[in-house]
Amino acid sequence: MDTWAVQGWPEGLSSATASRDIATLRKENAAEHVALILRIIAELAKRDPKFVGKRALLAEIEVLRAAGADQDIRARQLVPELAALSNGTSAQVSRALARYYGDGLGVKTDPVLADQYLVTAARLGHPDALLTLASRHSKGTAPVQWDMPAKDSVLTAFKTLITPLNSGVCDRSSRIARAYLTGDLVQQNAELGQAWLRFAADLGDANAAWKVYELQRLAEEVLPDTQVRIRYLTQAAEAGLPFAQVALGRVYERGALVAQDLERAKELFTRAADQGYRAGLVRLALFLEDHNESFPNSGPHWHSALERLSETEDPPAWVFTRLANARLKAEKSPDAKIIGLYRKAADLGDREAMTRLAELLLSDRSIADGFGQAVDLLAEAVAVHGSTGEAKKLFDAYMCKSADSPHVDEALYWRAQYEAADPPLPQSEGDLIAALQSQALYRRHSALELWFPHVKAQNDIASVAFWDLYTQGFGQLLEQQAAVEADRLASAQWREDAKRLLTQIHDRDGTAAMMAFSNAIIMEGPALEARLIQETSQGSGAALRMLASVRGEGVHKILPPHLNDLLRKGDFDALLLATPNADRPLRVLDLAIGKMPCDFKSAMAVARVSGRVGAFERLAQFLEIAEHLHGDKPWALMHLGEARLKWLGMQEAQSAVQLFSAAFQGGELTAGKRLLALLQNPETPLYDPIEAGILQSKIAELTESL
Repeated sequence: MDTWAVQGWPEGLSSATASRDIATLRKENAAEHVALILRIIAELAKRDPKFVGKRALLAEIEVLRAAGADQDIRARQLVPELAALSNGTSAQVSRALARYYGDGLGVKTDPVLADQYLVTAARLGHPDALLTLASRHSKGTAPVQWDMPAKDSVLTAFKTLITPLNSGVCDRSSRIARAYLTGDLVQQNAELGQAWLRFAADLGDANAAWKVYELQRLAEEVLPDTQVRIRYLTQAAEAGLPFAQVALGRVYERGALVAQDLERAKELFTRAADQGYRAGLVRLALFLEDHNESFPNSGPHWHSALERLSETEDPPAWVFTRLANARLKAEKSPDAKIIGLYRKAADLGDREAMTRLAELLLSDRSIADGFGQAVDLLAEAVAVHGSTGEAKKLFDAYMCKSADSPHVDEALYWRAQYEAADPPLPQSEGDLIAALQSQALYRRHSALELWFPHVKAQNDIASVAFWDLYTQGFGQLLEQQAAVEADRLASAQWREDAKRLLTQIHDRDGTAAMMAFSNAIIMEGPALEARLIQETSQGSGAALRMLASVRGEGVHKILPPHLNDLLRKGDFDALLLATPNADRPLRVLDLAIGKMPCDFKSAMAVARVSGRVGAFERLAQFLEIAEHLHGDKPWALMHLGEARLKWLGMQEAQSAVQLFSAAFQGGELTAGKRLLALLQNPETPLYDPIEAGILQSKIAELTESL
């Protein structure tokens, strides 16, 4: 302590203060302060006649014991020296000697001698000795020289504990309370135990106040009283106990026992967190996350809580996931730190981190062994967490994302896994409704698109409100998408882009932002272009295409000012649009592939752009991938046939004929016309005027029927 920074006795210091300093330093860290404590003991012995001799020696032994210097105590024969100084008049010394000889501290263990000292201490009124002998008397193990009934021993000890009313009375009252609460020495009586705790608390003992709260919270053996519960919890919190601050903060956050007060809750969580209390940091971070609308400027405070929590021993996995999410949201582009944070969380078993890390690894083909690490993470998420969504991502990875995709067998295996866990909706109406509701509860996008119209048709306002709240405005999203669909828009591509943008904004910024943007689309006011520019800067390819339509210019003309943003933050559409204009088009094309949805349209889009930039290996690869994604849809078969002819030449004519034939049989009239042109062209190896005549008749019949 600063008081003892100089040698000698500090001016104006009392013996009582020096004794308190000895006790404080011993409790804080006896091993670190042992030399200083021994110096204070020596100085106190010089100045206080009451401290000379056995009291000073007892203090020295206790310090060495607390410092773990048992060998020193034994080597210097301090316990026998204390026994020689003891004349049976000090209860404190006798109780200490009983413990030393009983435990073998500094001397050979001697139970008989230990009992003699214990009885002496009890007869001198030492409360701990009295309570120890009462316990042993009840068990039949008391020394023969002790014949006081257990009840009398306890009552005598309690009287001794409660007087005098000095600084130790709170601890002594709590000792009495424990006796009544445990029933070890007296008949168990929780109400009396609570009364003694309240007595100690009312004298200022914060720990006793907390114990009163705990008794009230459980309310198993005492009468519950909300006012008592809150009063003592508040006292414990105001005294600075961090666990009490967290508990009281939760009370104010919920607003069940008291009026809700989020400001007060935040203050309490902050105070607990500022003490480095782990649960306080956890609660503060989650509180600011749950109530971000009430504290819109608390982002730095939230981030600081997460950072401090991440530096604690054994931090929870979700902390690293949230830190990575926040950094990714701000940067829009993953960096080594983001990947490192996700990796830490994934190593600790966090499912979200596994998925996000896998997505980042798949999004950049330049990462060494990124594909292998990604599929391992996704497979672990499926095996450990039973995640069907990750099984779908494994299908996507094997079919579309590997440098040498498609890995058809592996992809089909994982498709079977997620289809088995998430089967198609049943056909009968009753089963369909039940299945829709079940799957809607899991917030499946496809199920919600069918479920919301059903709920709305029931004219149950409460149900509509519940589902809209449960799905964070999904119903409003559907309504706005329908309004956009019905409006006079330039093209089908515009409508598709608009709906995609609405979904992106809803997922990122919430329902209110989505509604504002959809209204701007419908009104087509001056705010629309500004919002489209903003969304383009956020990396939206759909916004870029819509912006080109608003301005009546080609995408390639308005792309240059936005190119850097799109390369850094762009989604799949944006990266594809940027590829032909980039300095390193193949690198950007690979980044686009990393973010692509693994479906037929996306595979064909990659193939087309690959052809434009001369990446013919990628072109052939994604035409092959598209072969496994067309789902036998006639329009898809036709487009695939056209692409094979356009990019791979007439050597693919036979393959194109098969695709056109299948599409035409499925009712795609245009495919029949493409096939007819091949059969009528004498410059192709497929020239067949007879077959062409038969096909022409079929096309005519189909045209008439339409």
